Amino acid sequence: MFSSMLSLLVCAVVLSASALEHQKAGREAVSARALREVNTEFRHDGQLKDVNGLIRGVNLGGWLVLEPWITPSLFDQFPASDGVVDQWTFCEHLGADACTSQLALHWNAFLNEKDIIAIAAANLTHIRIPVGYWIFGDILPGEPWVTGEIPFLNAALDWAKVHGLDVVLDLHCGPGSQNGFDNSGKKGPIHWADTATNATDGSTYYPNVDRTVRFLKQAVRTFGDRIWAMELLNEPFLTIPLDVVHDFYIRSYSAIRSIDPNMNILIQDSFRFADTNVWLQPPEYNDVWIDTHIYQVFDVDRLKMTPQQHLDRTCGSDRATVSASFLPSVTGEWSLATTDCAKWLNGFNTGSRYDGTFPPNVVVGSCKGKNSTDGWTQEYRDYLLTFAELQMDAYESGNSTGWFFWNFKTEQAPEWNYLLGVEQGYIPSDHSNRSHSCSNGVTDGPPPPRMAAFLS
Repeated sequence: MFSSMLSLLVCAVVLSASALEHQKAGREAVSARALREVNTEFRHDGQLKDVNGLIRGVNLGGWLVLEPWITPSLFDQFPASDGVVDQWTFCEHLGADACTSQLALHWNAFLNEKDIIAIAAANLTHIRIPVGYWIFGDILPGEPWVTGEIPFLNAALDWAKVHGLDVVLDLHCGPGSQNGFDNSGKKGPIHWADTATNATDGSTYYPNVDRTVRFLKQAVRTFGDRIWAMELLNEPFLTIPLDVVHDFYIRSYSAIRSIDPNMNILIQDSFRFADTNVWLQPPEYNDVWIDTHIYQVFDVDRLKMTPQQHLDRTCGSDRATVSASFLPSVTGEWSLATTDCAKWLNGFNTGSRYDGTFPPNVVVGSCKGKNSTDGWTQEYRDYLLTFAELQMDAYESGNSTGWFFWNFKTEQAPEWNYLLGVEQGYIPSDHSNRSHSCSNGVTDGPPPPRMAAFLS
């Protein structure tokens, strides 16, 4: 599915050109550091520790929102003929009772207080928790979702507070699916921005967008005193008109401000960073960050890059883009992967671009041994440590305020497993004494239009 959307992403380059020119002119007049200071001026004082510091966090992906590649053990029970590919079909196939039972066991086992302690011990400051819109019971006839997440989420919020971690609550799954990825809860067509006609006055409205705004209001009312920020919606896809996304962000900002005037708000770049990072500027809008996602594995050209080229891209165009954002930016998802060999990364029962078993079926290399650290050489571990430290440095540069690694842990994908990386030494835990930075001037040219990851 992701490769079929490549042509749409290429179109985004053209659509973003005018916005890039606008950004270029602005950057010539105002430094990124000055922009950071301007935005800081309008943030409320003393809420939490990243106002004048840095966000260093991990995502709790695969916990309250299923992703087959993060926890393949949950999906091993289904033959391909069952058609189970995401949380929607997981519950649809099992039925409500069995789905509730299996998910409750998973929610209880996949994250516990020991994980939160380990995250804090790795000198991280934040966690980002993906959730689905249905957790409060907004489930329409025909939607197979089950609920029960809230007690587990409450426990995680309490643990985070005890252990000094700030929380971003991330609406990862919008009603109707905002991107068609399995991590939106339902893989397939995008219906989040579908329209309907008001029977009373004939006006057009967006029922799923309306449901999303209602969710955000309830989430802030329910969890607002225990979260650092609310992320409005993860990765609305680039086929959704920009005016629809912009209007949704404005409506959501106003709705949240009517409840909590000091809540930090994250908007996601919608795979169009050049366009969206100029939205919701102070002084009219306060305490707003833009979240972008940076991966280097979801197209063949990036998979063909040499190890050094991955480092160069990090310190070149990726760093240049996020550091010169008009809004304070945060890289909300990134990893150490340089291949897409992780089992089912491209979808349940699918292969990998890297070994040619996933479209466009061009062989770059072999996936043998990629999903276990057992065969890793010390040279490769050292490379991953360099890659990690350079990405951290890049995403802490200029007006970029930090990062969230994807993911805190996985069952079988070590390049996506932060806690395993810290344990085995290929991810640093001492952020005050890193050995590598981008200050050596490595570059791969000027920043291109933002073409972020095809999945979380």
